[in-house]
Amino acid sequence: MSDLTKNQESPVQRAYVKSSQLSALLAVSRRTIDNLCAQGMPYVLLGRRTARFDPVEVSAWIKRERGIRRMGGSN
Repeated sequence: MSDLTKNQESPVQRAYVKSSQLSALLAVSRRTIDNLCAQGMPYVLLGRRTARFDPVEVSAWIKRERGIRRMGGSN
């Protein structure tokens, strides 16, 4: 039996996206994506300059690092 449990996905099965796709998903600029990478947002480097992002990992990182804030709330 594989080391992966039934609840874990293989990293190969995940859909990695380009920075332009991630910026569209998050509704932010490409520059913001670059800034978030500099602040530690997870990405995978393919070659020297080709970065790909796992939207699940990015979402978890944002929630962990930035917290969840609601507009108009007391947060």
